[in-house]
Amino acid sequence: MIIFFGIRYTTGRLILTGQECPACKENHSLAVIPQQGYFHIFWIPVFPISRDYIPVCNSCGSTFIHKRPPIDREVKSQYKTPVWTFSGLIIIGIFLLYIFSMMLISKI
Repeated sequence: MIIFFGIRYTTGRLILTGQECPACKENHSLAVIPQQGYFHIFWIPVFPISRDYIPVCNSCGSTFIHKRPPIDREVKSQYKTPVWTFSGLIIIGIFLLYIFSMMLISKI
């Protein structure tokens, strides 16, 4: 049997930081795009594993992959981990509760 598993990423909405762009020096133009990584089995998300923030300038369109400006905690706290990235754990939990309840019912 083949089992498909791996890591995938989802992106969140653009979050404005109010910082200056290091490339064009435009004030209040820097924003971040949050990326949430999650582990999947058969393309069903099981649990989140990593989070990254990619800075993007709204004025010049530059993205900063290697040299990233610091990002405030306030900005990072605006992005919450999507609940659906826990779907696999929720499904496994419901399945285990079902099995446990069937074992208890069969003993009665």
